[in-house]
Amino acid sequence: MLMITSFANPRVAQAFVDYMATQGVILTIQQHNQSDVWLADESQAEHVRAELARFLENPADPRYLAASWQAGHTGSGLHYRRYPF
Repeated sequence: MLMITSFANPRVAQAFVDYMATQGVILTIQQHNQSDVWLADESQAEHVRAELARFLENPADPRYLAASWQAGHTGSGLHYRRYPF
């Protein structure tokens, strides 16, 4: 396994992972101090790094925001705090 990058914001990490899933690339997130993104198939590393560079230029691009819906995964493991209204 190859670590691709780390994100301070787990939702941003999940958006990138979900986008790559729509491209046929499986990444995993491991939570430590940050959200580390890992690639199992190292033969895809060049493609993933190129997409990561595009993602970092504009993570709010609609293609990335829509990817979480397209990927169809509901078990992201993200935990959101509850705030009183």
